[in-house]
Amino acid sequence: MARWLLPAAVLVGVAGMAVSLATGALGLLATLVAIPLAAATRLSGRATALTAAAIVAVAIVAGVPHDAFDEAHVGALLALLLAGLLAVVIAARLRRLERSAAFATFLADASTLLSCSLDLESTAAAAAAVPVPELADWCRVEVRRPGGEVELRASSHPDPASEELADALVAAAVDPPGRAERAKLWNDVGGHGPRSALLVPLRTPEGSLGSMLMVAGRRLEAADLERAEELAGRCALALDNTRAYREAAGGPRRFGRVDAPRSARPAD
Repeated sequence: MARWLLPAAVLVGVAGMAVSLATGALGLLATLVAIPLAAATRLSGRATALTAAAIVAVAIVAGVPHDAFDEAHVGALLALLLAGLLAVVIAARLRRLERSAAFATFLADASTLLSCSLDLESTAAAAAAVPVPELADWCRVEVRRPGGEVELRASSHPDPASEELADALVAAAVDPPGRAERAKLWNDVGGHGPRSALLVPLRTPEGSLGSMLMVAGRRLEAADLERAEELAGRCALALDNTRAYREAAGGPRRFGRVDAPRSARPAD
């Protein structure tokens, strides 16, 4: 539906403007409201605002050969202004819904990838890979022991300079004994390289398993931090499950065959 809605709106608006120019009925310029409203279904809020402004400008110019700014012309311009404001609001709302739906799909796909292995190293590597490129350009995951020392580290970026930057950011943000308890956002880091970084704790109901550091070449915002925390929750759950599986597999056998005592066996 959205594919033909905008072209159809343009045809309606152009037809109304043509009739208006031919007859001098400037009120018919109000048919141009269809264009920004239809544009809101496909364009960003900024592009919709530019479209609405262009339509208002066209309507103003169209009234020049006739009795410009008479009652009908002013009414049409007011209708176009109101429609343009409404279109911008609609476009912004639709883009937010689309981003939310796309991120929900991304989280579902990430959860599937994270559940593919019960090996802690493989799961950590998957956790470092899933934020790229949706949330960041590269990511490093650290899993820590209860004492705070690093148990496992996985990175989606092999560049030593990037690892040095990650070390510096983590060292500046972690709380004793070496655990990141709060999410943190930095902008304008790395000089001429990365612009922004996110440090997100890997929280579980029992506490923090470690942290995820994400670095991007674009400027990250609070909304990116919220999305990173959602993803970190999925990663923490997967890492916690693999760690629990490893501990259970390496511990005493919990289930097995238990033979009945000889005295309880039926006689032959």
